[in-house]
Formats: sequence, structure tokens, C-alpha cells
Amino acid sequence: MDYNDMMKIMGTASQIESAKNTQIVFFILALAAALCTYFLFISPAKKKNYTGAAKWIHEFLDFKKSLLEAILKISYIFFAVYITLTAISFITVDATLFFATLIVGNVMLRVVYEAAMLLITIAKNTTDINNKMKNNAPAEKKAESTKEAKKEKEEE
Repeated sequence: MDYNDMMKIMGTASQIESAKNTQIVFFILALAAALCTYFLFISPAKKKNYTGAAKWIHEFLDFKKSLLEAILKISYIFFAVYITLTAISFITVDATLFFATLIVGNVMLRVVYEAAMLLITIAKNTTDINNKMKNNAPAEKKAESTKEAKKEKEEE
């Protein structure tokens, strides 16, 4: 091992050490940013009526807005077009391969995406039901207390 090889190794070790220090600083900055963002936009103690961009940021960070549904829809269209174009390229090779790719490929793609969308729909419906149950809970308690009061008066 000559002098140049040693200098390369030492230089690489120095770069690795520098990268470690940078990563530690980035970790601390990311942690501080996460905590600040949480306490500014997500914290239950900060339930405000946000407007404009702050409302969008709050809903996005609190996972009230779902990007997954839009991403799935766009990617479904992309892959359906891709499979169809790929199938068209098989016309000159083999008609059976063309029809198999066109039909089976698109049907399988649709089944997979419908399953994914079904999970999203179930999650949305569960959230809606949960919200309705929370909104109706005070009314139910009030109705129960009214029924109990009527029973007590009847017993007297």
C-alpha cells in the first residue's frame, strides 16, 4: 500500500465521519421541526378553525385528507394505458398474447385496484360511522336521562 492509497482511505474515513456528524444535526433539526409542526397544527390543545393554507396543512398533517385515493386512481389509469399499449405491441407477434394481455392484464389490474379502493372506502365509512356515533352520543344520553326522569316520576 503506497502513500496515495493511505491518503484515499484517510480521506474516505474523514468523509464518513463528517457525514455522521451531518446526519446527527439533520436528525435533531427534523425532530425539532416535527415537534414544532405538531404543536402548531396537530395538537388537540390547538383545535382552531384554521382557514386557507393553514387549514389544508392541518388536515393534511392530521390525516383528514387522504392522498392515497387520488394516487391510486392516477396510477390505475397509467397502468391500464400501459397494459393496453403493451398488448397492442403484441398484435404483430401473436394474437393470443395480444388478447390475453389486453383482457387478462386489464381485468387483473382492475381487481387489484378495486380491492385497494374497497379498503379505502371501508376506512372512510368507518370514520363516518364513528363521527356520527360521537355526534349522536349526547342526544342518546339526554334521551336516556329523560326516560329515567319519567320513570322516577311515574314511580312516585
